[in-house]
Amino acid sequence: MCQVLGDRQAWTINELAHAGRENLDPAHVARYDQKEDGDAAAELAALQAFGVDEHSTVIDLGTGTGQFALAAAAAVRRVVAVDVSPVMLERVRAKLRHSDVQNVECVLAGF
Repeated sequence: MCQVLGDRQAWTINELAHAGRENLDPAHVARYDQKEDGDAAAELAALQAFGVDEHSTVIDLGTGTGQFALAAAAAVRRVVAVDVSPVMLERVRAKLRHSDVQNVECVLAGF
C-alpha cells in the first residue's frame, strides 16, 4: 500500500522540486521564447507524417511556453498542454488569451 502525502502518493517523484530556474522564474519564462526555438513546425510535420490530423488529440507533455501546443492547435482537434510548472502554464494561458485558439487545454501535472 502506498502512503498518501496530501494529494500525492509517497512513491511519486516531486517533479516540481527538480524544475530549474528556467521553469519557475517568471522573468526567465517571459524571455524563454526569444532564447529557445523548439522548431514546432518540424515536430508537427513529423507527427502528421505518422497520421496525426484534424481529428487527432495531441498531448504535449512538458509543454513549457506552449510553442508546440499552439502550433499543433491549428492542425488537430484538441491539444492538452501539460506542465509541472505553474509559471510556464500561465505563459501558455497568456498566449491563448491573446489568440483565437480555442482547442488547447492546460493541465498542471507531471509525467
